[in-house]
Amino acid sequence: MKKMKKENPVAAIFGFAGEEKKKLMLSAIISVLSVFSGLIPYVVAAKLLDTLIAGNLENENIIKFGLLGLGAFIMQEVLNSISTYISHGVAFKTLSNIRVALIDKISKTSMGYIKGQPLGNFKKTIMDDVESLEYVLAHAVPEVTSNIIAPIVLIVYLFTINWSIALASLASAIIGFIITGIMMAGGAMKIFKMFTEGSAKMNSNVIEYVNGMEVIKVFNQTASSMKRYEGSVINYRDVMGNWFKHCWPFLAANNVITPLSIAFVLPAASFSYMNGNMSITNMILSMVISLGIAGPLIKLVKFTDHLNEIIMVNGKLKEIFNAPEIAEGNKAANIKDNGIKAENIVFGYSDTEIIHNISFEAAPGTMTALVGASGSGKSTIAKLIARFYEVNSGTIKIGGMNIKDMLFDKYTDLISYVSQDNYLPNMSLKDNILMGKPGATEKEVMFAAKAAGCDEFISKFEKGYDTLVGDAGDRLSGGERARITIARAIIKNAPIVILDEATASIDPENESKIQNALDKLSKGKTLIVIAHRLSTIVNADNIIVMDKGNIAAQGTHKKLLEESEIYKNMWEAHIGAKQWSMNKELDVSKKIIDKKIAEVR
Repeated sequence: MKKMKKENPVAAIFGFAGEEKKKLMLSAIISVLSVFSGLIPYVVAAKLLDTLIAGNLENENIIKFGLLGLGAFIMQEVLNSISTYISHGVAFKTLSNIRVALIDKISKTSMGYIKGQPLGNFKKTIMDDVESLEYVLAHAVPEVTSNIIAPIVLIVYLFTINWSIALASLASAIIGFIITGIMMAGGAMKIFKMFTEGSAKMNSNVIEYVNGMEVIKVFNQTASSMKRYEGSVINYRDVMGNWFKHCWPFLAANNVITPLSIAFVLPAASFSYMNGNMSITNMILSMVISLGIAGPLIKLVKFTDHLNEIIMVNGKLKEIFNAPEIAEGNKAANIKDNGIKAENIVFGYSDTEIIHNISFEAAPGTMTALVGASGSGKSTIAKLIARFYEVNSGTIKIGGMNIKDMLFDKYTDLISYVSQDNYLPNMSLKDNILMGKPGATEKEVMFAAKAAGCDEFISKFEKGYDTLVGDAGDRLSGGERARITIARAIIKNAPIVILDEATASIDPENESKIQNALDKLSKGKTLIVIAHRLSTIVNADNIIVMDKGNIAAQGTHKKLLEESEIYKNMWEAHIGAKQWSMNKELDVSKKIIDKKIAEVR
């Protein structure tokens, strides 16, 4: 993905049109013809008045002039419709290109950059801000081109008639542009920036408020959350009010003065006629033509209102497109085995270092577990192996090859990543599984689903595998969602499997089913496990104990119980919690049995 280097915002935006630029040129030519067709009725009106004054007006002339003016008007509308049709097609294609490029770019940046953005920022840029470019893209080239060329031609023609009238016809337009310039110089850009930032903040708070509705309701935080949301709405209202308050007086004055070209041309033409410097025919013609100059110029001035928007949106696009990407190598993944070796890796966000110069190995086909307190860095290591983040220094190798040297798509083929955040797009259950291996056969999908224990609940839906995730709604439990993501990983059949607390939020009933699915997924694979329940990793070939970004100890379960105080304390806490849970379950069961006995008696 190339960075956006063009300084001209309009040129940068139109750079996404690609081959569609040729169609824009055609649209511009047709638009120019449309504008000139629209000027013919003015010329016809002038000739009609001249004929009337000369006393030569006959019915035949009236019909001829009328049909000519009507034909020109119809031609103007037809050409304008064709030009608009072409330009809008180009606009929608360009918007699509921009959005695809944005998604492609974001997919190549690190999760650190993505999570560092305000909630809803990407949504607003990709959907709302890009959509606001539709008017500019659809109207900029054809209308701006035609609305510049037409007045120039008419003014040049007026100069051939009388230079003083030509200058007079420009007076209202010059005053209008001066008014617009004063508006822009008076801080319009600064106010518009505050306006767009206020909109982005409000959008972000709305998404945050809706996403957190369950927590807000449970903890009765509605009032305080509404206050925060209300504050962003009020701020948006204020900056929007400031924007219109600043611009409206200038725009109103411009809309009144710019069309008044006749007010300047009429006295100039009358003076020239009285002094014998022009004929009555040219006097009438120049006044009528001056009326045709104002329309295109007004449209041109109105289009300048969108320049602020172009500049702001272009700035947001540049910010995303110029964001640092995860470095991609140019080599195929020619690895000798599926072993993982981390050497002196250091990682941090901005100036805060999280992982401090650690090294470890995961032998091919073995299970390596990462344990430690919350914030110790175990999940960060898993994400570094999966290349969600880029190490600041050091190397991570798979099969002896630095992962930075590999083509990104070839590298991702080596990794299956299952986390506790089981994201399922609103596609069919079948398509969600197919994300692991697009193009897989139905037989492969069925096999993966069965291996992950999904078939038992999928069969309950009327549409089976074709059931949309959104339609399934609450009928999919957390455990069932987890099994779909495991089926996705099974069908991918990658040689390295990373389980990032995959069963952390799963109920005990589903945990055994998911554990069985995970066992099938990891069979014969190199397995990296971040575990919240130590009992699930006691048989790991190597357990790495993390403490504040450092490796405190590593070894087998038995070795760590003997040599690591941190691990020993973690194990005792785990056993204690497990015993407490079992005692609680036994206590509940005893109460139920005693109640049943009492009922029988």
